[in-house]
Amino acid sequence: MTTIGRVYKLTTDGCDKCYVGSTKSPYVSIRMAHHRERHRKGRQNYYGLFQNGDPNIEILEEIEYQKGDDWILRKAEQKWTSLNRDNCINRRRCYVSPSVKRKERDERIKKYHQSEKGKLALRKAAINHRLKQTDKPVTGLKRSNLQDELEKINIRQAELRNEKLSSCEVCDEEPPVFPPDLHQDQSV
Repeated sequence: MTTIGRVYKLTTDGCDKCYVGSTKSPYVSIRMAHHRERHRKGRQNYYGLFQNGDPNIEILEEIEYQKGDDWILRKAEQKWTSLNRDNCINRRRCYVSPSVKRKERDERIKKYHQSEKGKLALRKAAINHRLKQTDKPVTGLKRSNLQDELEKINIRQAELRNEKLSSCEVCDEEPPVFPPDLHQDQSV
């Protein structure tokens, strides 16, 4: 079964910004209603696109693809977002290839393991593993010392969780101003 998806661009007169999106809804007006509602309720900042009422919606590309292959639509949306990169208000990438995802994940994990939180988590896991080994049980003073170290790690982890950070130490990005939203409309 095939699905028809559309990549669209929202623009308005007097504003150089644009928003590139995609929908698999049979009517683009349904997706536009979702944007209108998010703007009206203050859930998304459209950087002036709604300042003169509803923005203009331009269909950039129509794509026919097999049901379940939504990545094809996302990839096309990413292409158009990249082409409009200079004035596009989109905050997140809509498509990332599996190899790039894997590479970025590995880099985040490496960076996390090098951070204080990561080092504490690795040490805590090693201590817990050692304490739970049944073939070489830890007893006496050694067990007591490991449990004391675990308690110190737990306290430090709680302190780190409670700290108010202005940015994420893993990705060095500012926390989002708006709550995360569903990228794609849920109709169809």
